[in-house]
Amino acid sequence: MKTSKLLYLLILVFAFCSSCESNDPEVTPKPDPIEEETLLEGNEWYYEPVIIKREVFNNSITLEAPKEMIESGKIYVKDQLLFINDVNKGFHIYNNSDASNPQKVGFLNAPGSSDMAIRGTTLYLNQSVDLVSITVDIDNISFVTTKRIQNTFPINRFGPNGSYYYEELLDDEVIVDWERKQRPIPETIWERCPECLIDTPIALENSDSSNDGQGGSLARFALKGEYLYTVDEEGLNVFDIKNTSNPVKVNDIAIGWAIETIYGFKDYLYIGSQFGMFIYGLENPEFPNQLAEVNHLTACDPVIANDNYAFVTLHSNRFCGNNVNLLEIYDIKDITNPIFVSERGLTAPKGIGLYHDYLIVCDDEIKIFDVSDPTNSSLVNSFNRAAFDVIIRGDQMIAIGDQQINQFSLSLDGEKGVKLEELSELLFE
Repeated sequence: MKTSKLLYLLILVFAFCSSCESNDPEVTPKPDPIEEETLLEGNEWYYEPVIIKREVFNNSITLEAPKEMIESGKIYVKDQLLFINDVNKGFHIYNNSDASNPQKVGFLNAPGSSDMAIRGTTLYLNQSVDLVSITVDIDNISFVTTKRIQNTFPINRFGPNGSYYYEELLDDEVIVDWERKQRPIPETIWERCPECLIDTPIALENSDSSNDGQGGSLARFALKGEYLYTVDEEGLNVFDIKNTSNPVKVNDIAIGWAIETIYGFKDYLYIGSQFGMFIYGLENPEFPNQLAEVNHLTACDPVIANDNYAFVTLHSNRFCGNNVNLLEIYDIKDITNPIFVSERGLTAPKGIGLYHDYLIVCDDEIKIFDVSDPTNSSLVNSFNRAAFDVIIRGDQMIAIGDQQINQFSLSLDGEKGVKLEELSELLFE
């Protein structure tokens, strides 16, 4: 298999990087896992933000030796490279040229990061409130931060349990992560949250170019033409990347609350939120215009599409609202007027992917539905693996779960619709 330029450069970087650990004394490695802390009687768990100074934050991206996964997040692929986000910590990098035996290459330490996109040898990632572009500098055998757009994303004040952090941040402070702690249970709701009386808004918790990488259905980044589109909790951001190493923010569009995912297909952006699906046109790519909106019951919501239909999974957990777990299909042949076609109940659906006329859904297991007749989707196959998102590239599928990543070869099968052959399972240690 042909080795990509980016993979070749990474190999050189690590070959010449004899000490790839951070030398910043203020950024210390996470200690080895310890036994689960016992919740004391009369106490409750809460999350406290991890805050670092802007000066430290701006110099915190480093390329390091491979390390253990703490909490698996989103996945991204570019040529033979596989990136797995370690939530709010950075990206584990794998040489995936042999999908049956992926090899750890290194770790891109980037506190506060969750999403990325890659064009050529330029990586774009969100680092808390900043957008950062990084390129491989072959002359100096290193990664170079070529641009940092500060404070382009809103501050995430919501902890993993949905709690809101009300304290004011200083201008030189940035939230990069959350730490679980325990405290005595307050006697009243106002003792728990004295600021709750204030008027505070409450929120609920892929590319046409062969030079681009690909994310899963839970992605918040999408590359289209000469632009990078990102979503945050409130809206859509547009970055001009004609000069790939020098992104320029050219627009931001307010959409609403609890925006979650973005999916680019042809000349459209499909945006999922906890309240509905939005479709934006790219006739003028610098100024996307809203073409349609579909509302649904409050639930977490990724969306993908093909030429004729949009597929939405709705799932509920303790932060996503109603007890709704559905697959919904919409007719989008008239892109300005999506028409509800069908729905089916599922267990806890999350990430989704399309393979020919089959929809692959990460539910209580990986399920495959024949959607050639969208009015009557049918379950044709399943695979007993726990996953929350997938990437499908040609005849290969990568599935990410909390504890592992699985890779499969896909092929059409007259009896089962789609045949899955597992190539590898990589357990996070």
